Amino acid sequence: MRSVPSETSTDIVVGFADRRSSSEALERAIAHVADNGNARLVVVHASSSPITVRNGPTAQIAQAIGAPGWATVHTTVLELGADPARTLTVIEPGEPVSVIARHCTSASVVYVGRSRRRRLGRAKGIGQRLGTVVACPVVQVAADDEPRSPSSSSPVNRFLPAQTGATSWI
Repeated sequence: MRSVPSETSTDIVVGFADRRSSSEALERAIAHVADNGNARLVVVHASSSPITVRNGPTAQIAQAIGAPGWATVHTTVLELGADPARTLTVIEPGEPVSVIARHCTSASVVYVGRSRRRRLGRAKGIGQRLGTVVACPVVQVAADDEPRSPSSSSPVNRFLPAQTGATSWI
C-alpha cells in the first residue's frame, strides 16, 4: 500500500542508521529543510530493540545507558546542525522500509543512505524498496568514498514514485 502525501507536503524524511552514507543523507536533508522555511525534518531510525522514542534521549542519558546506536540518533541530528524547533527524531522497532514508510504520509521527499553491501537474497536496497511504497521521491545518497554508478560520478540517485525500479542519477 502506497502512502499518499497531504496537499501541504512539508516533511523532509530521512532514514538514519549507523553508516557514513546515512550521515551524508542526513546532512543533505538538513540543508533541504534549511532552504525551505515551511519544512520539518523527520529523522527515522528502525531499531532492533523493542523501544519507541521521540526526540531523545539526551546525550547524558544515552551515555548512561552505554550509548547504543539508537540512543545517539537525536544527539547526532542536533550536532549536525538541525534546527530543534523544526526537527522530529523517531526511533521505532521494525524493518527499516516499514518504519520509514509510516512517517512519509506528508513527505515531499525521503533521503536514505546507500549501503555498499547487499544482504544475501535481497535484490533491492532500502531506497528501491521505499520507492515502491511511498508517494514521494526517494533520494539515495552514497558516502563520499563509495564507488559510483558506472554511468555517473554522482553520489546520489533518485527513485521516483510509481516507477518501481526507475532510477535517475543526479
